[in-house]
Amino acid sequence: MKRNVPVLGAVATLLVLGRAAPAQVSFPSIARGYATWLVRAMDPCDPATLSVVSPTNLPLGGCAQANTATDDALGETFAILRVTELGKIALVGTGFTFADTLRVRLVIRVTRSGIDTSVGSNQNVTFMDRSIECPRAPETFSVRPNGLVAGSTDLGACLAPDMDLNRGNLQILDASLIDTANGRVMAVPGVLRVGMSAPRHR
Repeated sequence: MKRNVPVLGAVATLLVLGRAAPAQVSFPSIARGYATWLVRAMDPCDPATLSVVSPTNLPLGGCAQANTATDDALGETFAILRVTELGKIALVGTGFTFADTLRVRLVIRVTRSGIDTSVGSNQNVTFMDRSIECPRAPETFSVRPNGLVAGSTDLGACLAPDMDLNRGNLQILDASLIDTANGRVMAVPGVLRVGMSAPRHR
């Protein structure tokens, strides 16, 4: 049995050395920005607490709209969020109340090329997901007397001290608008379908 040990060890070594390196796909050649309309954030429904009678082409169960975990204080007519290729985060919206203050929350995953690491140089490196709020405290997007909010801030500044995460292949995994008065989510990316019966908020 002892004679077989070196042979088995050699086989095991070959298997380790022959293991393929993780595949790395190329970045897209162009992705000039991220833009989304923001709809009202609602609490999730799980499990359903009521039965739906009509119309019939809907799930049989649901929940009464609730805004306990989400914001129930701010109004909104519309809001648009943009993240540009220049590294700017821009917010435009109306229907808010004068002196309301807002921040944008993003969850991003960044992959950078040309990074020197402990295992080699000129590597493609994906960094851990980051959740950031922009602009950084104590700054906010402030609502004007006419209910308008319009402003921009720098993505790199929000990522400080890791400002260079503002370049590369930036995945936006989640985006939301935050009421700074209570820290709750008030709006998220979505669509308000034309022709649907929908409650209007002040």
